[in-house]
Amino acid sequence: VLRHSARARKEHAQCRGRHGIFSMMTPTSDAPRDVQHLRVGPERDGQRVDNALATLLKGVPRSLLYRLLRTGQVRVNGRRAKPDTRLAAGDELRIPPLRQAAAGAAAAPAAELLERLRGAVLHRDKHFLVLDKPPGIASHGGSGISHGAIELLRAAFPDEPLELVHRLDRDTSGLLLLTDDGALLHRIISPRRHVPRCYRVQL
Repeated sequence: VLRHSARARKEHAQCRGRHGIFSMMTPTSDAPRDVQHLRVGPERDGQRVDNALATLLKGVPRSLLYRLLRTGQVRVNGRRAKPDTRLAAGDELRIPPLRQAAAGAAAAPAAELLERLRGAVLHRDKHFLVLDKPPGIASHGGSGISHGAIELLRAAFPDEPLELVHRLDRDTSGLLLLTDDGALLHRIISPRRHVPRCYRVQL
């Protein structure tokens, strides 16, 4: 049984009255100005909360998302969430106001860099995109990194809600697998299912 403080119950009731319960199936590029309580859909079942927030809040720097997680402002079912907290369908995700997010958002990536990433796509079908990731580009943005491969590819293919299937280190080149099929992604990365990964190093 989850126990909530009177203040938390009041905030929750006020938020539900203003906004209702939202599905997480539709990402937004707007930083919320009020507390939001989102209902986790089945397409997010098993996803880490940091990755879900990055998908939901397009343009908000990951450094800000991790700061919100560290300070306990992001909650799942009323409890503080860590970056590696796994979501389940039906969970309620609390997102605090992000009035400073828009000002802190990273600038748009250079057109030359986007063209370079488009040219590095080796395969693309209705389920997967395979990128020949060059060294020097991180898999995703973070502290001190405004744009990683995932952010660049989302900018290059704005109509595709791409997600990373796995990661490669910043200085490592190799094939990076992405998908725009949320249900397929979460079947692959679900903690209840073991998918072996084998990396070959060429010297």
